[in-house]
Amino acid sequence: MTVESFAASAMGLTVGAVVPTTEAAMAVGPSLMTVFLVFGGYYVNADNTPIIFRWIPRVSLIRWAFQGLCINEFKGLQFDHQNSFDIQNGEQALERLSFGGSCIRETVIAQSRILLFCQVEPTLPINQVESNQHLASPPIDQVRPFILEGAN
Repeated sequence: MTVESFAASAMGLTVGAVVPTTEAAMAVGPSLMTVFLVFGGYYVNADNTPIIFRWIPRVSLIRWAFQGLCINEFKGLQFDHQNSFDIQNGEQALERLSFGGSCIRETVIAQSRILLFCQVEPTLPINQVESNQHLASPPIDQVRPFILEGAN
């Protein structure tokens, strides 16, 4: 959960660095989190995701936190069941969520990758702006000294 918290904070910084205005950041941030929430594994199962959207659960910080919490909770758990079609153990519950065969270490690594990306990415626009400002400077022979009118 700590890595999730850091990754979410870093994602907020990334959104703030990428969009041009505060208003745009206030629109993009919640929209992005909503998409991550929908494709996080609770509402839409990763196996049922259309092929064109299969990349979204892989980059969803909510999905990796949810997966890690589910593995922590269900692995090795035995359920009381009354019917033969009921889920009998935690591994079956994880399979139903498409988290079977996963481990907590995998989720921590995925969260760490998202965190690393979100920490590095905001520095890229700053470097790009600095290089664009350098390119936009007029040639030295076209720069005139600033002279106040009326001053002798």
